[in-house]
Amino acid sequence: MREIKYRLWDKILKRHFPVRSIYFITQSVEFYFDEDFQGYKKGQTDFRSFADCVLEQFTGLTDKNGVEIYEGDKVRLFWSSGLSMETTIAVVKYDNNLTSFVLDDGKRRDFFFAENNFNPIVIGNIHEGGSNEA
Repeated sequence: MREIKYRLWDKILKRHFPVRSIYFITQSVEFYFDEDFQGYKKGQTDFRSFADCVLEQFTGLTDKNGVEIYEGDKVRLFWSSGLSMETTIAVVKYDNNLTSFVLDDGKRRDFFFAENNFNPIVIGNIHEGGSNEA
């Protein structure tokens, strides 16, 4: 069973943070600083309204370097196609109709399973940019 956890993209500070709690009644998220940042100390917590953040769910998978892969990440994919090696850049998205994470490279969507053997490498995310070149 995969670990259920989220990270938060803070629209105010323009940075990702680990989520401690989600409060649906007040529509806010408690997050913590995983390092000292702009006067905040490591371990200190703060809150953001749903309107001021984007929640991104952990897929339960890691890239070939051990980096956790979250919804919203841009990944470079490699796979063998006959005798040649193929590569593309895709965004990790959650598809409500398929109730699954998918890889979307703008041309097609593939299910995102560990068994697909795409050998993903996280290269950025939809908020901070990262390379779009294969």
